[in-house]
Order: sequence, then structure tokens, then C-alpha cells
Amino acid sequence: MSALDVVLVVLFEDNSETETVIWIDAANVLGIPSVVIPFTIADATEPAESHYPDPLFHAHTNKYNEFVAANYPRWVMRHKDRDVVRRIGIAAIAAEWLGLTPPLPWILNSTRATAVAIESDAGMEHYRRLGLPNSKLIKTGSLADDVLFRSRVGDRLEALAQFGFSAADRVILCAFPPNQLTAIRPNVEFTNYAELVEFWIRALSSHPGWRVIVRPHPFMVETDVKLLYARGAIVSMEHTASLVPLCDVYVASVSSTIRWAIGMGKPVVNYDVFGYNYSDFDRVPSVIKATTKQAFASTLARLTSDAAYLSEITAAAQREAARWAEIDGGSGERIIGLFDSLSTGGPSAFSAQRLRPSS
Repeated sequence: MSALDVVLVVLFEDNSETETVIWIDAANVLGIPSVVIPFTIADATEPAESHYPDPLFHAHTNKYNEFVAANYPRWVMRHKDRDVVRRIGIAAIAAEWLGLTPPLPWILNSTRATAVAIESDAGMEHYRRLGLPNSKLIKTGSLADDVLFRSRVGDRLEALAQFGFSAADRVILCAFPPNQLTAIRPNVEFTNYAELVEFWIRALSSHPGWRVIVRPHPFMVETDVKLLYARGAIVSMEHTASLVPLCDVYVASVSSTIRWAIGMGKPVVNYDVFGYNYSDFDRVPSVIKATTKQAFASTLARLTSDAAYLSEITAAAQREAARWAEIDGGSGERIIGLFDSLSTGGPSAFSAQRLRPSS
């Protein structure tokens, strides 16, 4: 940082299981401001659920984890019927002895960074509820919000035509999840990913008068994307945020992209196919959680066949929209403004043009 004459450190999360805290602490030592621009939304349930089935993170499986449980209780959480550690014992001990423990280890983006750029009012409420100090939280919107803005004001008919759709078509947009059956996930209804794809695409595609666009998750490998094509799905690799304004119903699996659909006033089906049971969107009336194959299929069937129900959920989504996104095209400028206000080296070293989403 000193050699490069850095004036600002930008990170996209501060995670107690990674080394992000080292960069932030080094910046603090040097008097360099830092900002976190979150790309996801999570609470303590997410790491706890991830670590629950893995013995490496059980509090009483080895002497290091036991030492952490006895001496550093902030690294330990009771989840379901067992105590789990946020980070494997030896690493948690090292973090403690080096003074590199974040304020709240279980909370993503609990940080000693100068600021956290928050995308919405709902995001502000989320982080306050989790215990982050209000003084660090700066509402800017996100660059994805600017993509939503440009797509909303664009030509919908032209955008639909590229998929062979007409203006009269109702559209389901599905953000398809990557294969997470390789993890230890109990109570999942599928034995393999191909079986999951076959069921999911069939459930999406069986509603007369509705068309479907599938956007594969960026982490999906090529062989898994081919499974979508093999089942006849219309697949798009465009930015998910650019597709959201085109749809009438959004489908995803515990994805942070659900925020974009809420922000655009779209009903959401959140199919928790891998059984994570995250609660990020449980308070949102327009997000319908499905945890079984039957519930997923029946929810889709009702939304696509019951016009009154679809209208009710859409109205609920539109009432929520303003809290979840800043759809005014100015988020990029606000982020640049935050960079400028934090930078100590005069004019920002970051070009506004480079940080704006490409048109």
C-alpha cells in the first residue's frame, strides 16, 4: 500500500473466515480509509448452517476448537443441537493472538473499515439489526441498481424479441443455482444435479401462456449449463439485473439477486432446494419460500394460473420496491462520491467512467 501510494482500499466483503480484515487493519495503521461494498446479504444463520454438518467446525472435535470454545466464546454459536465455530480453531486462535478478530465474527461485514456502502433502506435496516454501528453505514445504492434502471427504461419489446417472445407473453425469469449437492446437505430431495435440473425446468415450463428465461449462476460449470440446454431451456448469459425488468415472476434459490427483483416490484419464488433455511427475505410478503418439490410446483402453478393471486403478490412487491433498491440511475455516482469523500489524497484516484457499468 505504501509503495503504490494507495489512497483508498475497496473490498467487496469483510469476512472473518478470510484475510480481508488484514487489509483493513493494515490500511488503518497507515491512515488509509477503506470501504466495503457488499455483493450479498447474509446473517449468522448462513455460516452456521454451512458449518453445521462439517466436523471440522464442531466445537468439540479437536483441542483447538475446544480451546476456542472455552476462551473465545464470540467465535462459537449454538446452532440446532450443537456448538459450531465460525472458523477452524487454529485459525481463530491465530486471529485472536494477532488482534485480527472482527467485532462480530459471525456477522458478514462486521468490520473496522471506515465505511460500508449499503444498497437500500432495507439493507440499512438489515445491518443495524445485526449490530453494525450506524456511523459506518452509507446508503449509496449499488451498480446493479443502475443496470436495473437502464433496463427498465429500455425497449422491453425489443428485449423480449431477442428471445422470440411477444409483448403479450408473460415471463418467468429463473436465476438457476449451481450444483451444491457436493456439500453435505441433509434432507435434499434429489440424488444428483441432473435430476434436479430435469425437475426444475419441467416445473418452470409447464404453464400455458408463460415463457421462461433461465440465467445460469456464474459458478455453474459448462457441463451443468449444458444440462439446461438439453432440457430445452431458453438460456441467457446477460447480466441478471438486465433481465429482471423483463419478467413477471422471478425464481431463484436463496440468492442475493432476489433483492433486485423485490426492488423492481416483481413477485419472487424462493426455492430453497438445498435446504439452507436462510431467513434473509422471510419478512418480505412478496417473496414466497418453497422448501419441497411439491411446494415449488404448486406455488408456480398458482402464480401462473390465478390472475387475482398474481395481482395480489405483485401489488405487495410494488409496495416493497422502494425500500430494496435505488432505481434512479445514480448509484454509481453516489459510490464515486463516497470514494471522493473518503480519499485523503486529493481528487479520487478512481475514474468515475471506469466504475460505471458499461452500456
